[in-house]
Amino acid sequence: MNEQLEQPTSNSQQPVVPSKRIALIVGLIALVALLAAAVAYLLLRQPVVAPASNTAELPSSNNTSAGQTYQNSQYGFEIKYPSDYQVAALPALTDSWKNRGLEYLANLKHTQVDASIQIFIQGQFDLNRIMQEYAPTGLQDILPTSKIIGQNTFYYYGPGGGGVAYPDQYFYNLNGKLLVISFDGPYENEKTPSAAAKQVEKELLETFKLIN
Repeated sequence: MNEQLEQPTSNSQQPVVPSKRIALIVGLIALVALLAAAVAYLLLRQPVVAPASNTAELPSSNNTSAGQTYQNSQYGFEIKYPSDYQVAALPALTDSWKNRGLEYLANLKHTQVDASIQIFIQGQFDLNRIMQEYAPTGLQDILPTSKIIGQNTFYYYGPGGGGVAYPDQYFYNLNGKLLVISFDGPYENEKTPSAAAKQVEKELLETFKLIN
């Protein structure tokens, strides 16, 4: 009698059911998305810090109409300036500027910030000479810009190249002589006087007038 041989029982594991694998992948994706959303939420909650400004603004109380008056009877003009500027000692002249006829008339220093207004005479009025001696870097072949401020015509040089600070310089034909009014600071981005300073310039120059 022939005996039937029993088939050996397999010990191998059953393959993972595909549906379970898909569920695992979906779960991992959902977890990653949740973590990404949490990180984005935390980042958006961080306050935005504005970069520090290098501008030293003039106080908003400047008002030339309520300020003081500089008057020069020798050259026959006067101009008002804000009350938070004070008359300071005149700067020392180099021999070079002395030889070119520069004569300081007034040096006005701001009492709170690093800013000054200098007024001086320098020889005869000549636009070409102004260009040669006062033009900023990059503007050596360009005459100063004509500006009508108040009742008077001034000629203006502002910032140039070279990465240095340039005062705003205004030139006036004072009975044939060159009158210079220079506004030195405070500077915006270390290049040109700030917007507040430029407003003071305009208000001050509007008060300029000739006197007998």
